Amino acid sequence: MPIDLPQAHHNFYGKHHYLELESFFPEEKIEAWRKSLGNYASFDDAYLSGRDLWRKNPSIKKLITNRNLVQCASKLAETPSLQLGFDQALCTFENTSKLPLAKQPVSLSQISNASSIACGAIINLSTENSPYPLEPTPAPTEELILPIIPLPHTPGSVLFISPELPLDFQKLVETPSQTLLLIVYTHVKPLYIQNALDPHANALKKLGYGFGDHLTTKTHLLLIK
Repeated sequence: MPIDLPQAHHNFYGKHHYLELESFFPEEKIEAWRKSLGNYASFDDAYLSGRDLWRKNPSIKKLITNRNLVQCASKLAETPSLQLGFDQALCTFENTSKLPLAKQPVSLSQISNASSIACGAIINLSTENSPYPLEPTPAPTEELILPIIPLPHTPGSVLFISPELPLDFQKLVETPSQTLLLIVYTHVKPLYIQNALDPHANALKKLGYGFGDHLTTKTHLLLIK
């Protein structure tokens, strides 16, 4: 049965560019997915080693293709079809990062190697609540979108984010003991692009792509149609 999002959820997402849905996944699934994510020594280690885990990990692939998750993303992005851009492990250890993306607020569109970003989803796979509950802050003007810490508050929660929302990765990096999975969704037939802030900018060349090529469904899953 298709999942139904109340109009209030759509309105909140449209105004604030994010929406957190608590208790989206049960505890037993979260524990299994957390173990599947792997072990990392730092935020940078996770970011550099934890990209596109679905390609080799059936458990992570099952999470990414979860019907309710994909349907929510599709409804919030207001598109009937989504393609997988990439998945990315985000693990925090209350330390620092040398990655450029952690030096200033950045959006999904600025850190992705695929064009046409539809939205993103960050799943909390941690064992405890985050210390930073999300609270919408009124922007001084309607044109200004204030950055948020991309961190769902409770284990099992999912934070959906728009492509334009600035994400405070620096504050995320400094957070203790959080395990997250970022999923980036695109519209159908995105292009392979180069972003200076993406440490995986050249990764898809190993799959035979060149910048400007369309990313096919053989390498980037078609999730809903």
